[in-house]
Amino acid sequence: MKKLSIIFVIIWMIIIFLFSNTPSSISSNESHLVLSIFIKVFHYTGNVDLLHTIIRKIAHFVEYLILGIFVLNACKYNGVKDILKLSILICMLYACSDEIHQLFVSGRSGKVLDVCIDTFGSLMGIFIYNKLRK
Repeated sequence: MKKLSIIFVIIWMIIIFLFSNTPSSISSNESHLVLSIFIKVFHYTGNVDLLHTIIRKIAHFVEYLILGIFVLNACKYNGVKDILKLSILICMLYACSDEIHQLFVSGRSGKVLDVCIDTFGSLMGIFIYNKLRK
């Protein structure tokens, strides 16, 4: 289980990297697909640009919530002493590196707000996992 828990973290980090490596035109089209489905299902008639931004930020939150769970799990199975602090640190540093990476992707930008959303998502994942395992 030790190696498998680390493999899950690595695979999920690669998935996040691949999402971040997608040029803005493609990424925007993908989120517009989710947006159009949401609008049709819920008959949304409000501010579409705001909804699009919210959907993108929720995606950040969720992908890092999952990362937080995987990282905490890996720390737990690998005998780390202070698993909470190390899990938070790993997720926060990965969020920072992810936003720096986006500075080099066509049409993308690194945002401090996204680091905060990512970190908060990972904190929620860590919190949920920690509560469920007790």
